[in-house]
Amino acid sequence: MAQLPTQYQTLYIEKGTDFSLDIAILDTNRFPDTNLANTTFSAFIRESVLSDSPIEITVSNAAIQEGIINLSIPRDMSANLSIYNHLYDVYIIDEHDKREKILYGILKVYP
Repeated sequence: MAQLPTQYQTLYIEKGTDFSLDIAILDTNRFPDTNLANTTFSAFIRESVLSDSPIEITVSNAAIQEGIINLSIPRDMSANLSIYNHLYDVYIIDEHDKREKILYGILKVYP
């Protein structure tokens, strides 16, 4: 897998609502030696970098051939998030189980 640039993005979610966000991860030369059909993605929310219990975010790669993944958090999960600036990370995992962070930032939960 090529060395991937990690991007920073602030995300916003209203507490107690469904959250869904499509993210474009592919451009002309970003993954020159990676077959995206053989990759998986994972994402996590943490209250701090020292959190022992990250919360997994649902990641769908149904549109991966178009370079799109979808992050989603159902309303029952967002209802349990504190009104706080959480941290999140999104990883790509290749067919050899090599994991690289491709997106990270702050997930701001508001009332």
